[in-house]
Amino acid sequence: MNVESITLDLVKQTLICWQKVQKLPADIWQLDLLRQFDADGEAELSLLFYDYVRNLVESRLQEQRVSEGLAHPSRPPMTRAGITAVLAQDFRCDNVELETWSALYHHYISPILLTEADLQQALPVSSRNYRRRAQAGLARLTWLLRQAEMEAHQHSRSRHLSRFLPQPDYLELLGVTDLLAQIQALLTVPHAGSFISIEGLGGIGKTALAQAAAYRQTEVEGWQDILWVSARQQRLESSGELIFEKQPVRTFNDIVDRLVVQMGQRHLTGLTSQDKLRHLQALFIEKPYLVVIDNLETIADVEMLLPALQPGAGKTRFLLTSRQTMRQYPFVRVVPVPVLSMADSRILIELEMSRLGMAIELGQRDLNRLYNLVGGLPLALKLTAAQLQRRSLSEVLQQLQEVNTVTPYHLYTYIYRMTWEMLADSSRQLLLSTLDIAPEGDTAAWLRGMSGLANGEFEVALDQLLDYSLLVAGGAVTQRVYKLHRLTATFLQSDILGGWDDDATVV
Repeated sequence: MNVESITLDLVKQTLICWQKVQKLPADIWQLDLLRQFDADGEAELSLLFYDYVRNLVESRLQEQRVSEGLAHPSRPPMTRAGITAVLAQDFRCDNVELETWSALYHHYISPILLTEADLQQALPVSSRNYRRRAQAGLARLTWLLRQAEMEAHQHSRSRHLSRFLPQPDYLELLGVTDLLAQIQALLTVPHAGSFISIEGLGGIGKTALAQAAAYRQTEVEGWQDILWVSARQQRLESSGELIFEKQPVRTFNDIVDRLVVQMGQRHLTGLTSQDKLRHLQALFIEKPYLVVIDNLETIADVEMLLPALQPGAGKTRFLLTSRQTMRQYPFVRVVPVPVLSMADSRILIELEMSRLGMAIELGQRDLNRLYNLVGGLPLALKLTAAQLQRRSLSEVLQQLQEVNTVTPYHLYTYIYRMTWEMLADSSRQLLLSTLDIAPEGDTAAWLRGMSGLANGEFEVALDQLLDYSLLVAGGAVTQRVYKLHRLTATFLQSDILGGWDDDATVV
């Protein structure tokens, strides 16, 4: 309901209807404020709303009485004499605010309504001034109800906009405050571009970041709706078990069909995906939607998706997450996700251990060992915390290095197997040759020499490893160096690759 529709006259008529036990004005039922009450029918809803308004007025009245040091009954008096005495007390303090709330209460809400004779006997002011105070009280109550309606509307709108969003699977986001602010700005600043791609290694927290950004946007005015399409094929439980999603989104057609349903366009069923998309794009152009597509790299025909979406993006923003970079598309703004710092890694693993009920202190030496193996990868840190329920840290780290138990194998499977399958042979050869790369990184010339690849093959392979975040570029602009993520180095040292080379099935 538009707050301007909550007028002084509407509030007055509502109070009078309660006095006379009549049905409330029709406009009142449009209030978002009423949605907070769990009522069975209009009669019960009217009573609950009356209690809300009465408590609102009584609380303001009691605040003013306390400020004047007045005695105030915990329950209103139920006799005419008692009510008259309390009213007279309120008007002897020369406190306009107290008189205003008292007049409002006694004129519209008091269990016994006072007559003109009662007022003349009790009040040190004229009945005309008393009614002026009651009118001022109506104005204050109207303002309070408008404020409450604005908050209720925002809450209702936020709940509506978040209905397609998955429940956050994180306790706290660490180390991404600036990154989240950057994404928020890109989503809301005019002319920032329609496509934003959150990119990084598997398990680095791309989905969590997209969730946080989308939930924050539910508090932002202007969105027609917020949509979420997950192309995740599998997820890794804290136990290390790899769970495959039921009916996952796999193709361009699947994404269009999910958007058709979420946008309430089921009547388009039967059309081709291209025709469906044209109808959706007409809506994208007319109204601003936020569309989140999670795990974009798992879409079989991803190369046709963005070029198909871009021409009709209109006022709509698309937020993507992907292990594979989308930087080849000039209309996509890329936001790389960095690993956690050692300090944030400590906080995350300690939060997880606390959540799991473990009173274990992680020493600096242990943290260094863990960080050197897995880096600041949130998924790996959470899995390590889960394993500490049953094993010592030394055992967990040893098993992670040797890859001889189910959990670490599935960790590598989840994070690296799909990426490994997507790599060209030259990229695999280059990746395997980087095992001896210096911790601070080495130059492209060093990598080329170690790989044995020809110049053309090397450039393509280097770009692909950078695209999948398996290599990280650093150094100065004049002298770029490349280094491995710590968990990638651990991965390359394991014996898991032997099995992958023999088995080309993507999991």
